[in-house]
Amino acid sequence: MNKCVLIFIFLTLSSLTTWAYPSKIQNLTCITEHPSTSYFFDLDEDEYTLNVIHHNGVNYAPIYDGLVTIATIDYLKTSVENIVSIGDRIDFKFKTSDCLRLEKNRITCYKSGVSQLGGLKVEDVYFNVYENSDSSTYGVFKDVRISLDYRINKKIFRMPMNFPAENCSNRF
Repeated sequence: MNKCVLIFIFLTLSSLTTWAYPSKIQNLTCITEHPSTSYFFDLDEDEYTLNVIHHNGVNYAPIYDGLVTIATIDYLKTSVENIVSIGDRIDFKFKTSDCLRLEKNRITCYKSGVSQLGGLKVEDVYFNVYENSDSSTYGVFKDVRISLDYRINKKIFRMPMNFPAENCSNRF
């Protein structure tokens, strides 16, 4: 009898967890307060459409997230050239099977092979979204971190963007 009760509890909790975190990722929209770069990630039946818009043109597009040193200058120049080739708007599609919800607040998509990002041919495309939480004496601060990454000649380039959590709707 105890085994039956334990099995029942396990099945109930498992089904609640599945219900709480659906495998299909819901639509996600993140826009800066004064529009600079916005990400729209929408479900259309069996595929996701990712739209990235650089509202003020490619001169204000994010190209790097990390420490900048003299050694990174050539990489940054190539990133700038890539963004100029991509353009100020990206429309990209992922099959639903290319995307996973790794945790409640973490989404990742990967499309292997040659693809087109705007006017630039790339080898692989990655899309990652997660909610980050930092706590301090003054409280807990949440933001949503998004990155559209791509590979060219075995080098990975990124278009990272952090949004205050309140600037993203329909989060996860």
